[in-house]
Amino acid sequence: MKVKRFILGAAFTNTYILVDEDTNCGIIIDPADETELLLNYIEKESINLKYIILTHGHFDHVGAAAPLKRKTGAKIVINKKEIETLKSVPLQARLFGLSPPEVPAPDIFVEEGDTINCGEIQLKVIETPGHSPGGISLYNEKEKILFSGDALFRRSIGRTDLPGGNFEILIRSIKEKLLTLPGDVKVYSGHEEPTTIEEERKFNPFLQEGGYL
Repeated sequence: MKVKRFILGAAFTNTYILVDEDTNCGIIIDPADETELLLNYIEKESINLKYIILTHGHFDHVGAAAPLKRKTGAKIVINKKEIETLKSVPLQARLFGLSPPEVPAPDIFVEEGDTINCGEIQLKVIETPGHSPGGISLYNEKEKILFSGDALFRRSIGRTDLPGGNFEILIRSIKEKLLTLPGDVKVYSGHEEPTTIEEERKFNPFLQEGGYL
């Protein structure tokens, strides 16, 4: 599996394109912005884009989803618990003084334990609410890679002061669903640089005993 990261949009969101190198089947996770840039890469690499996965419905993660769907025919995937968050994308953007992107229409709803397949790529869906009600993380067990959305960052966590956020639920999601993965799992998050599960166990101040909880 080849992973290409783009840092896009006003919030410097990480957008990931995953490609199965044997079949050129492709997945894009959180297409934040700059549709033409993403389309140019997809065309240059001859990627057959199958899925557009949204880890959650905040405006800074979905800006290019609708136009990518129109251009490529890829299916938009999200947790059903994120529908109300997704509907509020225009309001979210205006609260930050930004022009609202087009609200994408989901095609496929996933939940805990589902698997998304694309060629030899297998992504297991892990529900990690707290930053938003229906946030998901995506785990490739074979290559020990986790896409954590805005749940877990390098030595930090997602904010919980937006509508639908809940600090206690987010901490529980991370500790019970993510920190139980092998320590050498590489974590690609929605913002900032990659990390590992072991690094977050040891050094994330929000997750230490006697720390923020």
